[in-house]
Amino acid sequence: KMSTNTSRSAGGSRDGYQPLGASRGTTSVSVPVRTAGSVTTGGSGGQVNTQSTAGRQTVEFLAKALQEEQEQRRQKERILEQLLAEETAARVKAEINLGRLQQKVEDLDGKIASKNRKGRH
Repeated sequence: KMSTNTSRSAGGSRDGYQPLGASRGTTSVSVPVRTAGSVTTGGSGGQVNTQSTAGRQTVEFLAKALQEEQEQRRQKERILEQLLAEETAARVKAEINLGRLQQKVEDLDGKIASKNRKGRH
């Protein structure tokens, strides 16, 4: 999201230069946009000159922000994979235990049935 600041409010200046800044952990970035007397509303006006020092710093900053975001995404994916593996293991364990319990119930039912048959004679 590109923006310019044409007032003297916090962080801005009269010539329409919005200082580069983004707090850690966010992906919203203000890109420097110089305007010649007119206000740029963003979009096509926000091209970065990579030959200038400010342009290179902007590109480096954006690359670093993207890298951090990708690393955070990879960490989240690893955590989700871990949780999925733990849940799957717990489910398998529960199914095994359920199978054992069902087998015990069937065994007990068989014993009860045989005792009932023996008791009749």
